[in-house]
Amino acid sequence: MRGGKGYTRRCYSCAMTSGLRCFLLVGMAPILAACASGPKFDPAATELSVSPRQVAANTDQFLDSRVIWGGLIVSSTNLENATEVEVLAYPLNSSQRPQLDQSPLGRFLVMQDGYLETVTFSRDRVITVTGVVRETVIGRVGDSEYVYPVVHSDGLYLWSRADRGFWDNVSVGVGVSIHN
Repeated sequence: MRGGKGYTRRCYSCAMTSGLRCFLLVGMAPILAACASGPKFDPAATELSVSPRQVAANTDQFLDSRVIWGGLIVSSTNLENATEVEVLAYPLNSSQRPQLDQSPLGRFLVMQDGYLETVTFSRDRVITVTGVVRETVIGRVGDSEYVYPVVHSDGLYLWSRADRGFWDNVSVGVGVSIHN
């Protein structure tokens, strides 16, 4: 027994160290989870700086280019052997998530072999895709003619409605409460 007269000295630095470890473990979990979520599409050999609008304007230059694009689903349609998804493109962040607070980059179509449930791949869902631009097609947006780049997808990532970036869910503020 240390400390004399029946007193035991406690090591507060050990308790604080374990408390700090616990805080870091619990406190860092959401940050690490936010970093771990999202698609893991390989950007190697990908035209990262080209937008759907640029491809529509310079089709021959970008045919057979591999892209990673994302945005908001406008519509989805099941065809005989594939599903077509129309997307309003937005710039991607470092997690390949579309940044909906930025200006749109144009529209594109995704062709996915097989069947996708159109209720799941519905309007206003956020999506990231990777694939190869194989063609452009002329369609309509309202009364206007529109040239759509068509991405033949080999990877889709449908973001969960609750799957937002970590910092999107964090806010700091000062409040005033008035009680009668």
